[in-house]
Amino acid sequence: MKRILLTMLFTSSAVLASTFIGNGGQTGDVELAVSLKQVRAAVERIEMLKQEQPEKRYCVCPENYADHALCEIINKLNEDQLKYCDRFVVIQLQKLARASQTTQFEWVQSTMVNQNKIGERVVDAVAQKDKKLIYIDQEKFVDLTQSKRMFLLTHELFHMDTFDGKNLDDEDPIGPFKYQYGVRDLLNAAAAGITLTSIDETVFQDYTKYLSQSRSTKRHWFSVMTPSTSLQDSIKTRFDTEMSRGSRFSYQYQFPNLFNFGLTLHLQSQGGDKSIFTSTKIKQKQNITAVGATYRYFIFNTMDPFSHFWNTFVQFEVLTERLDANFDMSDGYSNAQSSASSTNLAGRISLYFPMKHDFWINTGVHFSDHKVSFPEFDYNLTSNSPTFFLGVAYGL
Repeated sequence: MKRILLTMLFTSSAVLASTFIGNGGQTGDVELAVSLKQVRAAVERIEMLKQEQPEKRYCVCPENYADHALCEIINKLNEDQLKYCDRFVVIQLQKLARASQTTQFEWVQSTMVNQNKIGERVVDAVAQKDKKLIYIDQEKFVDLTQSKRMFLLTHELFHMDTFDGKNLDDEDPIGPFKYQYGVRDLLNAAAAGITLTSIDETVFQDYTKYLSQSRSTKRHWFSVMTPSTSLQDSIKTRFDTEMSRGSRFSYQYQFPNLFNFGLTLHLQSQGGDKSIFTSTKIKQKQNITAVGATYRYFIFNTMDPFSHFWNTFVQFEVLTERLDANFDMSDGYSNAQSSASSTNLAGRISLYFPMKHDFWINTGVHFSDHKVSFPEFDYNLTSNSPTFFLGVAYGL
């Protein structure tokens, strides 16, 4: 992955970053929205605890979570530092809540490197207080556990305000943290304490269910559908056969952060048979291969991202479709066969409804204009009528 200095990032963010807008259109949007909800819920719960248990401490490891990874941060502190951390949490709570509402976020697709007094350090996020903006490494944030995401976000949001009239810069000493990077250790401890308190008070878990929602940001999509290109005998000759068997499969690659465009491949197989004149049997089979481009439009992108159908989308597809048709007629003594093919443009409009765990229901209409002829039998088929389809999709 490309490495960039933060000074470069701040001068060329249009190239390297994309804004979080909260509608799930990008990788990590759901995780970030959930983390923000968890931070706000933690603030509300701690405000209640301040009234119910005035002596409660927050920069401690709850007994039930003593082996949690975040406890390592708190366990390194001495008693003076722990008391100072408790005071910091209580004073900064409302500032934290305000920052979670007013701060903007931008995803960064490159490794961020912070250049400081003692060298370079790779960071997962960086805050710019003057712009009320936090840059987040998109890939790393998604890979973090839920608690680590909330911890990281809380730490960065603390930078958006002051404490005792001073800016909170990681490199500075503060209170009993009397050494370089004292502020960083204080913010880490406070963020860990708030996260662990939210877990212990179960407000953290209230929002984890939203992480099971199906994501439109997946790159690889697999669908199984009912057939959606059906040839018809417009004059209803005796050879007209109901194509009662078949299915359509599609694979789609969705470009990451590229204006909702993608590429797709479709494969369809369909067949049917019938009897005429008592002993004569007819079998027909049609195979389709199609490739094309897709575009998505999110119809509810202004809805609350925690409503179930908030990332429902319409997908438009333009395809080049190859159809191969086979006709077989047999009376038990002789057999006659014929084949024909057609290549033409086709179009699809699909509506995708999110379910759970990256499964989707998709339905829509397919348009094509194929014409095939079997001159040996004076039999002609066309597909110039729209076909409706229903299927299930999975994003990976």
